[in-house]
Amino acid sequence: MVISLGILGNLGPLAFHFFPSWNNKEAPKQIIEKSLSRKIIGSPNFICETKLKVVKNELKVWAKINHNELQNGNNKLKKEMDSIEENK
Repeated sequence: MVISLGILGNLGPLAFHFFPSWNNKEAPKQIIEKSLSRKIIGSPNFICETKLKVVKNELKVWAKINHNELQNGNNKLKKEMDSIEENK
């Protein structure tokens, strides 16, 4: 939830969203495993933060490349849902 006090401005970076439909794909799992297995030196907090940033950035790149495939899948599901609604 974002609460606005009437002041327009930069609220910081947009939140990253992991979509449940990605669970059915092998690529995101491999990206996450590869990103988390990287050797990073530093404090535990730094290591965790850095690994999460790497996962986020790698998944963003993958999602951008595969956007059309994902969009087509979403459109197909929407048509199926509309069809089910019409048959009720």
